[in-house]
Amino acid sequence: MNKLEVLIAGEINKVVTGAETNGPLTATTPLIDDDILSSLELLQLVMALETALSITIPLDELTGENFSTISDIAALIERTSDAD
Repeated sequence: MNKLEVLIAGEINKVVTGAETNGPLTATTPLIDDDILSSLELLQLVMALETALSITIPLDELTGENFSTISDIAALIERTSDAD
């Protein structure tokens, strides 16, 4: 995983108790399909990432597709950060 993906994984582990119960998180671990992130935890993760990275994730980007994996979240952050 790259530096951003490692940061995201760390934030997931802070927000979600037992996120790594079935093994360490990878860039392609299905976060939603494997029920690692609930809707509430997803919102907590968004707030944590916005704080940690001093960014704002637009509400219209809060979709399952953008939060399916750590890699998808990293791509979202890179894409929305470049738009600023």
